[in-house]
Amino acid sequence: MAARGQSHRADFRYDVTVAAAGFVRTSRCSVGQRLLDSVIAYRPAAKSTFQFYEKIDTWLGPWDPIGYGKKYNILFATNPPLNRDLIWGRAWVVKTTVLLQEAIKSYIVGRVGAGTIGSITEPQLRAAAFDSHPDAYLRGGLLKVVENSPELFFVILTIPIAEFNPSNPNFTATIRQIIRVIALPTLIELLQAGLGAVARSMPAGIALRCVWEIAAGRIPGIPPLPAGSRDDNFADRLGLFGGLVNIFDR
Repeated sequence: MAARGQSHRADFRYDVTVAAAGFVRTSRCSVGQRLLDSVIAYRPAAKSTFQFYEKIDTWLGPWDPIGYGKKYNILFATNPPLNRDLIWGRAWVVKTTVLLQEAIKSYIVGRVGAGTIGSITEPQLRAAAFDSHPDAYLRGGLLKVVENSPELFFVILTIPIAEFNPSNPNFTATIRQIIRVIALPTLIELLQAGLGAVARSMPAGIALRCVWEIAAGRIPGIPPLPAGSRDDNFADRLGLFGGLVNIFDR
């Protein structure tokens, strides 16, 4: 395993050096960035949302952090409730996916620039990957999802349910992620998300939304509700309660 990893790391350095010959005044570091940029999810040249992980696994692996990234990339990118909600859920998946891959890219390119890519270890890559999650979740708009589509909260929380098993090697890192996601935002941001989730989950609010949507679909001149989760799944109109149903929609 070690020999294979060292060989691929050498190949990566070679790829970067050869590619650099085609750019005037371009450092190996910036060329490595170009190579990884091309396969980041949702970029024109990317063949899939997880090609980025496969490329790194070819160079450095096979390593657990990369397999973990690909596994959950697929689960989040194909989750029906998340991706039906184009306004909040799908937008969060896309932006967070890109941010997570860019974070790993920056770490690897930094190691190339420092000349230490040959000594990179699995624990180092694992730590860098996990440490990037809280910031990516929040910058991707997680609190806006909770505020406007609270039925997706339990969906997001339960997709990586296996990581909450204390016997899982990622358990500690997963709990640390949750703590950081709660600790990083300001109190005002947390309150705004919480109040929005509660308001959309109160029985009176749920009933009012359902009546309003029925009326808007039948009576001309009645405006649609503010942006939120609007699709054909009735559970998506039930706030946090709907999330308990949506977690089984996989």
